[in-house]
Amino acid sequence: MKKYILSLLACFMLFASAQAIPEAEFIKITKDYTFQPDGSYQIRYYKQLKINTHIAFNNLYGETFIIYNPKYQTVKINSSYTRQADGTIIKTPENAFNEVLPSNAADAPAYNHLRELVITHTGLEIGATIFLDYTLETKAGYLPDGIMPETDDILEELSPVKEYTINIDVPASYPLNYILTASQVKPKITEKGNMKQYSWQFKNIPAAANESKIPDSVIPRLTTSCYESQLMALKTLYGNYFTDQPDETVKNKVEELTTGKKDNLEKILALQQFVAGQIAFCRILFEQAGYTARTPKEVLNTAYGTDTEKNRLLVNMLRAMGQKPEIVVLFPASLQNGIKGLNAVSSFRIKVNNNGKPLFLSALLYPTPSLELSGHQKNIWMISDTEILPLSIVENNNSVNYKANIQLSGEKAEINGRFIVKGGMIATLDTASTGKYIKNLCSQAGKLTSSKLNSAEPRNADMNFSAEKELSATHNYLLYELPSVNIGLNSWYLGTLNSSRKKPYELAYPITENYSYTITLAPEMTLKTKAVNIDINKPFGKLHISVVPKGNYITVNKEIQFNKTILSPSEYQEFRNMYNIWNDKNYNTLLIETK
Repeated sequence: MKKYILSLLACFMLFASAQAIPEAEFIKITKDYTFQPDGSYQIRYYKQLKINTHIAFNNLYGETFIIYNPKYQTVKINSSYTRQADGTIIKTPENAFNEVLPSNAADAPAYNHLRELVITHTGLEIGATIFLDYTLETKAGYLPDGIMPETDDILEELSPVKEYTINIDVPASYPLNYILTASQVKPKITEKGNMKQYSWQFKNIPAAANESKIPDSVIPRLTTSCYESQLMALKTLYGNYFTDQPDETVKNKVEELTTGKKDNLEKILALQQFVAGQIAFCRILFEQAGYTARTPKEVLNTAYGTDTEKNRLLVNMLRAMGQKPEIVVLFPASLQNGIKGLNAVSSFRIKVNNNGKPLFLSALLYPTPSLELSGHQKNIWMISDTEILPLSIVENNNSVNYKANIQLSGEKAEINGRFIVKGGMIATLDTASTGKYIKNLCSQAGKLTSSKLNSAEPRNADMNFSAEKELSATHNYLLYELPSVNIGLNSWYLGTLNSSRKKPYELAYPITENYSYTITLAPEMTLKTKAVNIDINKPFGKLHISVVPKGNYITVNKEIQFNKTILSPSEYQEFRNMYNIWNDKNYNTLLIETK
């Protein structure tokens, strides 16, 4: 019996040990960037990757993909082979190198000249090691005038990295500005004739966490650029792509889209809705496009465009309408300090004025999520014809206040309520659509019998409403779900939260929500839900839930507040507990016995 127990323990330990082994491990990654004064450059990439599981070579690392522009770029394979577990060397055969059209260029004829070299690694097995060394060479003329050398590398991989080296060689006369997040490694700087080399060596980088909502600030990332200043980088961006004056094709389209619109806001949003919804989004990265963007006329005629191209078109159309649009450039907040290049741009907004109030429009999304909500996650710059300056977004006090008097009988619920939404949670729509959207927020209460919109200021709402909802009891019992609005926490759709977490967790935005219900039961009804009083207070937020029966009258009060957006793993556990309690059906549903 003792031997049997020892055998089980040994098997358990072996299983636990096996589970701790990552799918694969990068023994070494090296990236060498060499930028020449004439605008040509080379990127040499080397990796040594050990395979530990079948998943690693069947699903994760069986192929390597290299996108390039054959008009200016060539890919040279320096070496490619697999060393199997017993030491046998399997060289990658010629038929394992195949060129295809990149998937993100499939529906974009203007970018069908791009190629993706697919390298299929052969001889893979558990214990094998992949060796790959290639050079991407780029001719002079690929970079447009004013575009300076830059790099942007996220250092995490799906598997751990034992050693990661980045070497960047630039002309000694060029400045090299860098931003390094989630790491304290300093570069080694050496002179090489008329060139200067910056070298970073990172050790033992953990695998990227398989978790959602990770803040950018905890992801190791090295961003470099040779622009003299942030102003110079943004001035180049604006001068190269956003100074077009509208031609007749654009003017005619603008006139077509705005004819019959009642006011300035409707005209602006008609243009935005067209560009966001009718111009297909081509996911070619700015760098893959060679830092080029087709003209507004070309984008309009072909009905597709990259991120930069769609924004260029919308700016042009707004100018044709008589607006003076300004470009808003968004970088990750983790790149707050230092000079960023154009590769690091995460998205754009276009700022226009409507009756003296600013509107921030997206060329990709209609309606546009409020910038006030995501401002804390971005480093923001605004560019106009006259100035370039950092933009500070003042975060609103995002809140939901919902009060309802509810009368319940065995057949229906009659509700009289009011809700007030403040902050940036309501996206900008035209007046009619905004009213319809706000009415739909209280649809959970039942069929509206009356409603009065007290105000519908941009991104705010205040509405009184009455509603009726049919009810039916089962075996003399009724479950009544307390109504709420599908905004704030309800719109985060977090689903089932994992019980543990390695990385910090980022909430969408700070928020306070209050729900207050006064429920009156018909004489033949008896509440079976027990009285509840829950209070939780934490540094990052608080929760209160109370259910107080008084005969046929019940008061239910729910309040939740989160005053910070980045939670540590230990705070995440407490947040998860609060969030689960808030959504628990036991505190959102009343059990009522009917006679």
